[in-house]
Amino acid sequence: MKVLKVEHIRNDEQLWRAFKQGDKNALSEIYYAQYEYLFNYGLKISREEDLVKDCIHELFCELIRKKQNLGNTDSIRFYLFKAFKRKLLKEIRKGSKLVSSESTLQENHDFSVEFSFEEQLIRQEMSEAQQQKLKHELGNLSKRQKEVIFLKFYADLSNQQIGEVMALNDQSVRSLLYKTLKKLKELMLLFFFLSFAD
Repeated sequence: MKVLKVEHIRNDEQLWRAFKQGDKNALSEIYYAQYEYLFNYGLKISREEDLVKDCIHELFCELIRKKQNLGNTDSIRFYLFKAFKRKLLKEIRKGSKLVSSESTLQENHDFSVEFSFEEQLIRQEMSEAQQQKLKHELGNLSKRQKEVIFLKFYADLSNQQIGEVMALNDQSVRSLLYKTLKKLKELMLLFFFLSFAD
């Protein structure tokens, strides 16, 4: 009788522990599960694809070198986002003589994000002017508002994790999310009314 090998589904904590103990399959699993998230997040901060790819590569090389000294985590994505953002901002700062501190760069980095309903607009029977109006309104969201939405709904991070990635306290994250979601609801109402306007 042939015995089938059953692979156990590991949670983030178990997967991270296995990686730290030198399990190459765990490393591969982490890399392939998180690369696209890191890449997409990086492109929101810098449009230089090569820089983003280099930073992801350096991040994983550093993790491999220091794996035995790494802390534990129950959220690999959060752990990687936090380390990756720090690394990417550091590299951007190296290339910019205008930026004097990490906190200045945290405030001023160019965070761009497109919302999924933007694509749906193109398929709707809206005039070009109506589409431009809504896109303009979306563009008026602040960099921080775009980033908090990306981290909350695309990266699926908790408010506490978002605070650590964005260097904000708990109350600031809640307030930023509230204001951003309120603004998005207003934009959705605008979208609704524009779609019926002629």
